[in-house]
Amino acid sequence: NGNGKQDENENGLANITVSDCQRLLQTGRNGEFTFVLKFDDKPHHRFITLTRPNGYRLTGSFFVRIPYDENLSEYSISFGLQADPKSNRKEFWFISTSDSQFTAHHQMLPTAKDYAQITSAPGDPAFLVTAGDLTMNGSQFEWDMYDYIRRSSKIPVYEGFGGHDGNCLDPRCTVSFEQRIGPPYYSWNYGGVHFIQLVTETGYLQSPARIRQQEWITADLKSLAQGTPVIAVSHYPLDPAWFDQRKKEEINVIAQIGAHYHVVHTGSRQGVPVMNSAPARGNDWGAYSRTYRWTFVDAEQNVSSQLRVSGQYKRLKLLAPGTLTYSGRQPLVVLAYDSALLVKSVICTWTSPTGKTIREPLTQQGDWSWHGSFTPGENGKWQCALVATDVTGKAWERSQTITVDNIEIAKPAVDGDLPWVLGGSPARRLRSGPKLPLMPLWVRHTGSRHVLHNSPVTAGGRVYVSVGNPNAHAPGAGILCLDASTGNPLWKAPSPHGDIRGPVTVHEETVYTITAEGWVAAYDAQNGDAKWVTQINPDYKQGRPLAINNTPPVPTAAGLLVSDWTRIQYLLNYTTGEQIRKLDSNVGSYAAFATVRDDRMFTVARGVGASLKLSSGETIWKYMEDSRSTSAPLLHGDKLYFTSSGGICARTQENGELVWRTPFANAGYQNPIPIVWDDQLLVNGTNFRSLELATGKVLWQVNCGREADRFLRSRRQAIGGSSTPLIAGDHAFFGHDDTSIRAVDRQGQLQWEYRIGTPIKAAPTACGNLIFVHDFAGNLWCFAGSQ
Repeated sequence: NGNGKQDENENGLANITVSDCQRLLQTGRNGEFTFVLKFDDKPHHRFITLTRPNGYRLTGSFFVRIPYDENLSEYSISFGLQADPKSNRKEFWFISTSDSQFTAHHQMLPTAKDYAQITSAPGDPAFLVTAGDLTMNGSQFEWDMYDYIRRSSKIPVYEGFGGHDGNCLDPRCTVSFEQRIGPPYYSWNYGGVHFIQLVTETGYLQSPARIRQQEWITADLKSLAQGTPVIAVSHYPLDPAWFDQRKKEEINVIAQIGAHYHVVHTGSRQGVPVMNSAPARGNDWGAYSRTYRWTFVDAEQNVSSQLRVSGQYKRLKLLAPGTLTYSGRQPLVVLAYDSALLVKSVICTWTSPTGKTIREPLTQQGDWSWHGSFTPGENGKWQCALVATDVTGKAWERSQTITVDNIEIAKPAVDGDLPWVLGGSPARRLRSGPKLPLMPLWVRHTGSRHVLHNSPVTAGGRVYVSVGNPNAHAPGAGILCLDASTGNPLWKAPSPHGDIRGPVTVHEETVYTITAEGWVAAYDAQNGDAKWVTQINPDYKQGRPLAINNTPPVPTAAGLLVSDWTRIQYLLNYTTGEQIRKLDSNVGSYAAFATVRDDRMFTVARGVGASLKLSSGETIWKYMEDSRSTSAPLLHGDKLYFTSSGGICARTQENGELVWRTPFANAGYQNPIPIVWDDQLLVNGTNFRSLELATGKVLWQVNCGREADRFLRSRRQAIGGSSTPLIAGDHAFFGHDDTSIRAVDRQGQLQWEYRIGTPIKAAPTACGNLIFVHDFAGNLWCFAGSQ
């Protein structure tokens, strides 16, 4: 009857799983069970839990806490259950997040608003699961604030423990979590799937508690009927050995939800997707850091997912053409997005200067964009009426005006290449560039989702771009080759294994890539045929749960330099992929990579900066680097330049000594690489700045993200500039989290700006008179100048 107690007219339920978080029992004929607990002197509460069965919901809590310091010897416990047909459905979906990590009210409130928005999505999401680090330190004050966040959710929440939730205690442990949330490990069932929440940071469990958890995990999984699908949840992604052992035991693990690394990514092991949640706290990657994952389980127990950026409210905007455009056929791009509402259709109706109406069909491309074409036949002002219909049947309406004028778009010229992300001499600089202002020549959706590092490169009149998708099984991931002049696809090659997060590199008619899981592959640049595939570590052949390799392959005279995410760099044979040697140096956990001049390799990362001999691996010099995150070092003259959370730095290549350091403001850990423009150093960030190359003195600044209308429907965003600049002719081009691509001259005067609707985190590239931008939504924009 929902009161949580067994009344006289209510029968107990048999064969329901209950546990003391060490042993499992099935309830008797009348729902009865008994546990005898032995307490130790360690400060851990004990729990009696009920594993929610399929087809039921609890009318109260699923656990009873038995405090370690309470002087009672007997407890009478009741768990109330009611029939719940929804939890018996064979197709369902749930939401996941992690790492809210707040210490103050101003940090807590945005997360509470996100919980309320995301969990209000239509379509009956089953529950919200969190994968730990709910607080920064686990203090009682922080748990008080977390209570407010939890209450903001519109659906049940299954919390997990992360190390930050026990950091305020001495010794560090799970006791505060146990007091305020409940058991740190437990299980439940829904839709025929068994969910198991684990503690991976077992150092926070005192020795007897660690033993209890391990015995409970074994008992919980052994209690399942053969073939029962299992989804594991833990703060750290589980290691390969865990998945391998479950496979030996014939446990049917179909997915894992992990966290800790504060970035959306999806790895795998033995074909099982390992999906990392983004940090609910925001800021770590600038705008759109606050990303939640919707995970879907179908009737055949297949797992898929979709990423949803929070803080977006019925956004509907014409992105292309811009406010001033040319006559003739051109791309039509509309942004239509809401964090909690999927869009089912978008209609665009044009009214010409003479009153004629034209209705253009649009097709959805990715999660954010709708594409079509526009061919105005009259000059003058055109009215664009947009109508988007969401899954609830409600319509959103917006209108915009553009002007068609006698502008002749320049004929594409494709001379000049930037075949890798630091291509060119000097790096990322082309002698000529387009004539401003620029307008979209073509826009092609690449198939990418959640674009952070997938910067395009150019070679031989073609654009090459990695296609990344950090959803379950990385659908569509690979390499796309387009004609630079037209945007027509020339070929697409599938990823050798899983997601691709970093840029590709073109070298001597071959395209090289590193996947997020540490596979390296080479493709024929003309037709996309695979030349060879290898794994940085042979164990990665079975998949790598931690799929966070963001690095590009680095071309050198001695071979192809690739990174195994952090510590070890490898030199490979260009032709065969065979390993030439290992180089023991660290590029960090974020977006940096090694750079090379002649026989010298340079790396900068949290804890250490170093230079090594490429030919032998011998360390030439090292220094202690205090910054948490850094960019790749740019080599120019006799210096190396890099941005970091500790400032913009110049050091000598000879011995690594610091020449100058200038304060640096940015949001998140994706640090842009500084670029040299004669006697200036161009640096993106919260604002775009030029520094005097010799001294680090700030010469000028371009303010970004200052207009209020940018944030009317895109809220709770931390704005940064992680897009590495490009110099083409007389202008420098850079993207920004505020959604604009800009061009500035040598004096820092803004000469051109175009808003493309979502952040630009990848680096723009160019060839001839064309500029290319890969936006967060997965659109590859080609801009051309006037004739």
